[in-house]
Amino acid sequence: MTDATAILDTRSLVDALKLVDVVREAHHIPILAVAVANFDDKPHLKATDLDQELTVFLKATRTGEFQVAIDPPTAITAFGNSTGAATVSLDDGAAYITTSQVAVRGPKGIDLNDFPTLNTGKPVHRFTIAEGKLHAALQAVRFAISTEETRYYLNGVFLTAVDGEMALVATDGHRLARHLMEMPYDGPQVIIPAPTVYTLQHLVKRDGDAPLSATIGVVAAGKGHAGKDTHAIVVDGDSWHLKSRCIDGTYPKWEVVMGKAVDAIGGAPTIRATVTQAHVSRLPKDNSWRPTTLDPDAGTMRVRNDYDEDVVEMPLKGTGAAFCFNAHYLRQLVGAVGDVEFTGSAPDAPFIATPKNPKTVVVQMPMKVPGKKG
Repeated sequence: MTDATAILDTRSLVDALKLVDVVREAHHIPILAVAVANFDDKPHLKATDLDQELTVFLKATRTGEFQVAIDPPTAITAFGNSTGAATVSLDDGAAYITTSQVAVRGPKGIDLNDFPTLNTGKPVHRFTIAEGKLHAALQAVRFAISTEETRYYLNGVFLTAVDGEMALVATDGHRLARHLMEMPYDGPQVIIPAPTVYTLQHLVKRDGDAPLSATIGVVAAGKGHAGKDTHAIVVDGDSWHLKSRCIDGTYPKWEVVMGKAVDAIGGAPTIRATVTQAHVSRLPKDNSWRPTTLDPDAGTMRVRNDYDEDVVEMPLKGTGAAFCFNAHYLRQLVGAVGDVEFTGSAPDAPFIATPKNPKTVVVQMPMKVPGKKG
């Protein structure tokens, strides 16, 4: 065992391991399956999946400089709810972490010099945003991110500008969500991958007002390789540093889709209905894709089962003809943005969903109303 040690709070270590474990993934390459703890002038934990790289800074008292590999799932489970101090040292080439209740050894035989560094290129644009504002914006659109791999350019959130105002957009072809950020933006348009969006939501505080610093960089295409320059994004919090590649692709003309939906409805929609969190809390969860008919004129919202029978009925406020969504989409939408008012021009035309926050607008395609011919 070496003389170099580091002492830190066990809960802080576990919390940091939980954060980097969001990025780290089970991998056949050992260096990508661990978190690297580096105890130097600025102690930190680091993990990567080659598309994201997350560094979480630690408060530790150390003697000497050293680095070790830690398996986050093993350490998180072993330490559980342990409190008090944890001592980290290097024993026979592996991490040795002890508390008053348990000792954990890290994996051996991993050359930490092989840990890859994500290239974020040349910085071309910087901006600052409050934690809470970023969390709210991501929450407002992430439910509409596509999981269809063939249209990979939809597998993320589009950072763009609308009349000079920063905006986030996501769509899967069935839903389109746009959130205006109430701050200027004249930087590059980039697609932030879904895993990075989820990592950011783990990192930022919902009600936090601490400023985050974001930098967009241009990564030059490698010499001798076909292709073009790509983008990367770096976000810095007070105790973490996240780097991510951006998706290399062309985002569809989302504003055309939203514009057509708004134009079709016009200033006097023929259908209106308000769906609340109380409504979606009563939707069956055993088959979340069930057709859910919203019938404003009848004053009801009905959910059908696999035998085409209504199994749940609840009151609904609104006016106009019946229309239908699947329960899964309704639950995701209202769960993300809260109560919404749907407005539309016809049961088979796109609907606009407007939550209490007017900066968020969602276009949602309906299903065919069960039992309706044509």
